[in-house]
Amino acid sequence: MFQLMLQWVLWLMITELAKRFVILLSLALTVGAAEPRPAAIKDVGVTEKIGQRIPLTAVFTDTQGRTAPLSTHMQAGKPVLFNFVYFNCPMLCHLILEGLQQSLEQMDANALSKMQVVSVSFDPQDTHAHAAKFEQRYRETIDPALEWSFLVGDADAIQTVTDAAGFYYRYEDGSNEYAHGSVLVAVSADGQIQRYIYGIEYNPFDLKMALLETDSNQSKSLVDSFLLFCYSYDSSTNSYVVQAQQIMKLAAGFVAIVLIGLIGYLGFSNRRTTL
Repeated sequence: MFQLMLQWVLWLMITELAKRFVILLSLALTVGAAEPRPAAIKDVGVTEKIGQRIPLTAVFTDTQGRTAPLSTHMQAGKPVLFNFVYFNCPMLCHLILEGLQQSLEQMDANALSKMQVVSVSFDPQDTHAHAAKFEQRYRETIDPALEWSFLVGDADAIQTVTDAAGFYYRYEDGSNEYAHGSVLVAVSADGQIQRYIYGIEYNPFDLKMALLETDSNQSKSLVDSFLLFCYSYDSSTNSYVVQAQQIMKLAAGFVAIVLIGLIGYLGFSNRRTTL
């Protein structure tokens, strides 16, 4: 009688697992429509260069007026989110940094301590005083565990880095403004480009996943390893989505373990009954 009850309970567990798996699989296969993007402007935009490296020898100046190679402005061993703005920008750059600021505010201190943000001006007329005003405006609400650098440089250093990142912009004489796009570039501690995240609003989960994907130096927790196994970046939605195939593997493995345990238990119980 007990064996029959046990078999019934295990059968219910497996059935419920299958139901949940189907629901999760349906969610994984349901992809939201991508936002329509405006027509490309000549000479302005982003060309992804994943796998290539940002030249860390390029020299930039921080908000304190300290001039040094880009590698010196970066924290050793930490993945970096680069973004390109200019500090006299009337609108778009503020929207970019406000979106980034709001996302960073939602991330915990532990996650922030394992990353760095570097905002590089692509306007050679910007000074470290301009950068300091942006730092004061956007840095003050973020947990101090995060290292966020605001940098300016000369035209050669700027072009070297923006070309390497595939970020292209153009100065408009009529408006005295720059035409440019909006993107975050996830870069490893040694300067290798790993991921591009577009837009002016950023899901904190997507930022975390991009940095986890980028960071090869730090050991991952079980939860982080699970997330990396189950999620991948979907360029059509500009976000990380569940990989149905990986979930199927996990579900199949779990079901196999349950069945093996059930068979083993029943076999052991039958031996005891025989004896």
